[in-house]
Amino acid sequence: MNPHTKKIITFIIFVLVTTGLLYAYYNDQKSNTLNSSIEEISGNENISLEVREYITNLEPNAFPHFRQGERVRYVITPTNIRSIEMKEYGIIEYFVQSIERFNKTDCFLIVANLTSYSNGLLQNNVLIKACVDKYGNVLYVDSKPAYSPYVCPSVYREGKNASNTLTEYSFTGTFFFAPWMLSLTEKFRWKGDFDVPSFQYTLSKDKCKTKEVMHNIKCDVSVEGIEIVDNIKCFKVQANVKITEKNDKNEADMTVFAGKIIFWIDVDKRIVIKERIYQENLPVAEIKME
Repeated sequence: MNPHTKKIITFIIFVLVTTGLLYAYYNDQKSNTLNSSIEEISGNENISLEVREYITNLEPNAFPHFRQGERVRYVITPTNIRSIEMKEYGIIEYFVQSIERFNKTDCFLIVANLTSYSNGLLQNNVLIKACVDKYGNVLYVDSKPAYSPYVCPSVYREGKNASNTLTEYSFTGTFFFAPWMLSLTEKFRWKGDFDVPSFQYTLSKDKCKTKEVMHNIKCDVSVEGIEIVDNIKCFKVQANVKITEKNDKNEADMTVFAGKIIFWIDVDKRIVIKERIYQENLPVAEIKME
């Protein structure tokens, strides 16, 4: 396995359980460049973006609507030929487990269990715990991936790093909520550029080793209208995203993901109802609430 492919795989094991589902197509591509033109990354949506100023600060206009005991389930369906032939799919289940006290603040403890399957067999699993207060602030994120038969160490983040981690997860189909969703309006357009501490997981023999890395995320996120999905009023959101792994050595930064995500986000609850992920102008997967 060449080093480039190995880095992609170890990143995906951490960030996203559905390795084959969302990025199988990516591994076959030669281009690592995110085109900044909305029209040239339009996939099958063909969205035209009106001229609109970017907002400089994310200002929430809503609160999250989590309820203790609430469960939400999503199905990840691949749209690339390779994954379809291998009968790959994923399941994401979210459970608002409890209200806990953290640093003198009450927060909803949300547990996400992500599993992927190929030909009916379990491939890997990620358990994510995120504590979000009533205003949508992310107090901490604790992620623990497992790639059968390996069990990897947990990765723990607090404060701003936790918030940025959930933002990265939202762009990779890994978490159904991120703080930026609380700032949506019909005229919303936000351009982000920020770093997120992350880890690479390397599998060798019977061990799972970790290495700390830094990801840079560049995103252009805009609301394209209001649509009804399964009788739910949603913001239709387009996000052009590029995630790179920053390199300390005399090597170019590695592009981990460059593509587009179309979200349908509940106007009231500010959680994802459905999303489609595109890579190099082609649809990779659809994630939908059951």
